[in-house]
Amino acid sequence: MTKEKEHTAIDISSPPYKLTAEQVAQELETNLETGLSINAAKQKLEQYGPNKLDGGEGVAVWEVLFKQVCFLLETPATAQLTRRLELVIARNFAGRYKREGEFGH
Repeated sequence: MTKEKEHTAIDISSPPYKLTAEQVAQELETNLETGLSINAAKQKLEQYGPNKLDGGEGVAVWEVLFKQVCFLLETPATAQLTRRLELVIARNFAGRYKREGEFGH
């Protein structure tokens, strides 16, 4: 059984989204045009480990599709269309019974 080497997180002065691309590149000791050299990349891989997220297996494709369909059904435009369809169905239903003399005289 091998024990994985413990890696430290990259130290950066501020969250990257608050810095310019140039500031992030400077703090990460890289170049925006050329990236890392092969030796620098190997050294950072050894120091920080692979760029890998810890956690579960992720989200299944069917779950994403299901959530998107549910969201679509909950949008105001879809709700308005559903109400219109309900009215059309109700009018047709009422009209059919009225023509057949089932309610009213």
